[in-house]
Amino acid sequence: MARSLSLAPAFTMATLAAAAGAFALWMADAAERRGSPQGWRESPAQTRPAALETGATPAAGPRAASAGEVLPGPFAAYSLRVIDGDTFEARVQVWLGQDVTTRVRLRGFDAPETKSRCAAERAAGEDARRALADALASGALSLTDVSRDKYGGRIVASARIAREGAANGASDDLAGLMLAGGYGRAYAGGKRGPNACGE
Repeated sequence: MARSLSLAPAFTMATLAAAAGAFALWMADAAERRGSPQGWRESPAQTRPAALETGATPAAGPRAASAGEVLPGPFAAYSLRVIDGDTFEARVQVWLGQDVTTRVRLRGFDAPETKSRCAAERAAGEDARRALADALASGALSLTDVSRDKYGGRIVASARIAREGAANGASDDLAGLMLAGGYGRAYAGGKRGPNACGE
């Protein structure tokens, strides 16, 4: 006896699977994406207008993100552990019932390195790591302006922490809090400046 499935649940599951798959591919290690161009599609900005003009539905399914693609968000997230003063691991909600665990590098902020040869840099890095852990524990976390990190395997994002008890949904920029506390320096990518030991 054959079972019939309604189209609505199938569409919903296909949409969820496509969204989760696209986000997972987008955050996968860059080395994996370099080796095989199979499955890569044009960006939505390139495919959507043609689909709208013809009335066709754009191709569904996962695709790799382009190098400069930024997902605006916001994405609700939960911090799992702090790696150093500017990087943490989080569980990010990408769709209803779909979470992805990834490392998040704070956009616009660079903390001292905790694995430096310089003792002063290591100490400052540990202070920054503790401050980031305290800030992440202080309220609900959301991520915006999400893009791939240049090294692959993690994302770069702006992070906001909801102010506890704020009725209007006010939140603070996490990188701004870390900068205001003196735990690092502003960073827009590229080569880092000298560390605490001048190296």
